Amino acid sequence: MKTSCECWECFAHTYTKNVKMITQDEKLGKEIICRLVNELSSGFPENSPADIGTKLNKIIMEYCEDPFKKQKIDAKETALRVFEKLKGMELTLKNALKASLFGNIMDHAVMGWDYEKINADSILTTPISLDHSIHLEEHINKADTILFLTDNAGEVVLDYFLLKYIKQKGKRIILSPKEAPIQNDATLEDLLGTPTIEMVDEIIPTAQWVGLNLERSSDRFKEAFKEADLYIMKGMGYYENAFDLMLNSFFILKAKCIPVARSLGVQVGEDAVVWRLKNG
Repeated sequence: MKTSCECWECFAHTYTKNVKMITQDEKLGKEIICRLVNELSSGFPENSPADIGTKLNKIIMEYCEDPFKKQKIDAKETALRVFEKLKGMELTLKNALKASLFGNIMDHAVMGWDYEKINADSILTTPISLDHSIHLEEHINKADTILFLTDNAGEVVLDYFLLKYIKQKGKRIILSPKEAPIQNDATLEDLLGTPTIEMVDEIIPTAQWVGLNLERSSDRFKEAFKEADLYIMKGMGYYENAFDLMLNSFFILKAKCIPVARSLGVQVGEDAVVWRLKNG
């Protein structure tokens, strides 16, 4: 997925906010913004939003190693409260997907998106607008090893239910958080102390990159990638830079911006479980 005109506005708004988050020094702020503008100009419009976002994030992180650390802690605490409410639900694939999708709302990197206004009481009654879960069920049943690529640090708590559903079918699950902080994505450190970690057979981090970057991933991850029978990818980042490359994969996300919603054929704020079957 390539950038659109709306992406420029979102990047400018979001990264100006991020600069203000890490420094109140006017001179330093201008210095960082000039670097961000230069990087954005050089990468736009040929790259995906996820790839551009990675490069912008890494500039920010030269001045603050983990700028979203507090937001990640807050999101995990919110997700754990929601987890307690959902523990008694019937564990169907559809319910597990809805819980996992609800976790995907916890995003600080999209202009105009305020996840705190979302009502957790509607999790199980909200329809999945673009729903290929019938195919997901079929592919889970056929797979032996499933590679599950996580998204944000709060969301990974609520992925527990989907992972449990898969685990109860006797599947081997490899979970892939990020190898180091990038945006508010989950790392191994963010997984510690969550119930999710109990549902997986192995944890193999992927590259410090928004979405997927096989070239920069470790040899261990590349081996796991080859070994897997099925890929499940969470969040807009993977959709933005992996959907056009990955066949027979599933992308689970909430459309939080106009370009992604338009690409999926849904409205902003709606959910999607998308099967990447073939080119076109």
